[in-house]
Amino acid sequence: MDEYGLDEEFKCQKCTVNKCQNCKSDYKTCTSCLDGYGFDSNKQNLIKCQKENCKSCNNDYTKCSICKKDYILDAIENSCQDKCFDPNCIACNEFDHTKCYRCKDGF
Repeated sequence: MDEYGLDEEFKCQKCTVNKCQNCKSDYKTCTSCLDGYGFDSNKQNLIKCQKENCKSCNNDYTKCSICKKDYILDAIENSCQDKCFDPNCIACNEFDHTKCYRCKDGF
């Protein structure tokens, strides 16, 4: 399993970093976090993602990299937003959710 790594005697050990999904060959070094968690600034501890509706913030717990279903990533704010600002819009600009480029039928 990915949450295991080798110790000094080349025995498999469970990763010692809490909320770690993948360890390097060294069981004390985490390479990726469980969904909803990201690394602190020192890359030593895993902390719950700071942004709402964030699925993954693996590299930095203060910046979202993947949003939960039905949300899109605001690349400027590194946060998750409702798909579109206008409820009659089904496709909007990734960087500006107020700019619609495809409306629902009849709009």
